[in-house]
Amino acid sequence: WQSELGLSLMDTKLDGEQVAGQLELRGSLWKRFRPGTFRVTTSWADFDAGDAYRQIDGDRYRLELSWAKRLQAITPSLRYRHEWNNRVDLNRGGGFASYSPIRQSLLGALKWQVNPRWEAFLETEFIDSDYRDRNRLRDLNGEVRDIPRENEKLIFSTGLS
Repeated sequence: WQSELGLSLMDTKLDGEQVAGQLELRGSLWKRFRPGTFRVTTSWADFDAGDAYRQIDGDRYRLELSWAKRLQAITPSLRYRHEWNNRVDLNRGGGFASYSPIRQSLLGALKWQVNPRWEAFLETEFIDSDYRDRNRLRDLNGEVRDIPRENEKLIFSTGLS
């Protein structure tokens, strides 16, 4: 087995003003077997957005399981990700919005080594997000609604690098 440890610092700005800072610790173990390379990755990230975006302050934990296999010039890969978020959330004026999803995603990708300098790729990812707490919002009629927040995304991407 091989391993990797990492630390990253990120500073996010919007129109030149700081929105959030992020500290992330990441660790991976991987091994090559005949059917491909299997990898397990875990990470913890701390977000600090200060007063302007306090709802995203908090932690994110991720666990990823992935596989890839090079077949001459083509490399198919799969990744499953499970993510837990524990954020401050938005609590203002009797309303509440959760920024603490539990997410699961599945990504499939194909990479093609066109030549030694160029690589083409095709990816698709399905992401399911279920938010921990119910949102409390006022609709256009002024009625307060208590609803769960969920969303699903399907992302397709392709490119040449």
